[in-house]
Amino acid sequence: MPRIVVKEDNLDELNENFVQNRLLEPIFLNSVPKCGTHLVRNVMRMFVPVDQQYHPAFIQHAVLRKHQVAFSQMMPHLSWGHLLFSDDASVLLRHTHHIVQIRDPYDWVLARARFFLSDTFQGSL
Repeated sequence: MPRIVVKEDNLDELNENFVQNRLLEPIFLNSVPKCGTHLVRNVMRMFVPVDQQYHPAFIQHAVLRKHQVAFSQMMPHLSWGHLLFSDDASVLLRHTHHIVQIRDPYDWVLARARFFLSDTFQGSL
């Protein structure tokens, strides 16, 4: 089983150093893998209060229904994931600001290869 080595996330502690704005509506950051999802997510996290960030899951289709509270109008959150188009996703995200991040396929292949060859990824291909 491959193992991925990462540094511990300390952005919740750093969050208070930035000007915060409470969300009035939910926001979902969506992308395909290796498109800079975590970079954009971490930038956005600095401007949204920690209690409005949805940390229980990186939302994907398999867990969409289980984590639909992330898209609630009553308690808006900043959430993120890799979510393909589906009827369920369309219905659940209909009142959510949906930011889709994509990347040039050539650059994506290079980034994916670099990841698998890096020290961060420990396992066999």
